[in-house]
Amino acid sequence: MKPKILLPVLIIISTMIGCKKDDPAASITYSKVAITKVTLLGISNGNNGVNWDNALAGNYPDVYFKITQAGTTTSIFDLPTNQRYENIQNSSLPLSWNFNSPYLIITNLSSSIDVDLYDFDSLSTDEYMGTTRFSFATYTTGSSKYPPSATVISGSYIVKLDFIWSN
Repeated sequence: MKPKILLPVLIIISTMIGCKKDDPAASITYSKVAITKVTLLGISNGNNGVNWDNALAGNYPDVYFKITQAGTTTSIFDLPTNQRYENIQNSSLPLSWNFNSPYLIITNLSSSIDVDLYDFDSLSTDEYMGTTRFSFATYTTGSSKYPPSATVISGSYIVKLDFIWSN
């Protein structure tokens, strides 16, 4: 090879080696998310210093949840109370509820949802325990977009949601 040809060939080869391939996953945009699992990782032991149930008698909250549009009582999903976990303490955690296909689908990714926790009481009105809020817009941008799960801490309440993102 003549020196005049060698230099352009070396420039082309070094340019090709130095090129960075775009990550195709970085350009993917999803239009909906399926919630496949709700996991309770932390709860408060009481309501303003008063136990949810009679802890001295060995009774603790019977926990279940509802998913609502953030800041409203508009229900997206109500877990049947017969799927509650009974006599729950922090030492009983984590607790999980799996959604079966077709899962719980959220199509408005600019929306937020609340996971509202309740203590089931058979002889009185169920007690609201607390809320964690999931803002889906948070999970659709940045270097960690479209995670397989997200955990939110709100006071003593810690809830994790598992996701499947799709179009």
